[in-house]
Amino acid sequence: HSNALKASSVVSGNVSSFNDRTGTFVDGLDWKLTNNTFENNGLTGISADVTESVISGNTLTRNNTLHQGSASQIMVGPARPSLNNVFERNRIVGDAASGPAIKWGAASTGNQLRGNVATGGAVFRLEAPAASAQGNSDSHGRLADR
Repeated sequence: HSNALKASSVVSGNVSSFNDRTGTFVDGLDWKLTNNTFENNGLTGISADVTESVISGNTLTRNNTLHQGSASQIMVGPARPSLNNVFERNRIVGDAASGPAIKWGAASTGNQLRGNVATGGAVFRLEAPAASAQGNSDSHGRLADR
């Protein structure tokens, strides 16, 4: 993954279930990943090396059934920093063993969180602060708005 090529792709209304590995990979600029379902996949539900993209309205349920320490429900920037994205209205259900609800590293900056909810034990793991955050909550409670 290079996170360098303009994709301008729209992925909407799909279901990815019971894959042995990751539910979906996206890579590049200007993705719209909306209203999809990712459930019971062996590793990460969504692996996203994206910039200036929107990941919205997706449902992620009990991914990382293999309980790999490096996997999560939504993994942002695993290969390259992911910059200036919007994550909004995603619904995530997973226990603590299924990994973080949304995870990004320190180099993934400028990302916005709006109205994401994680339950069942899953929590957000954001190593860089969100550029803005409104109305988000995880299994530890409401995240501070900024």
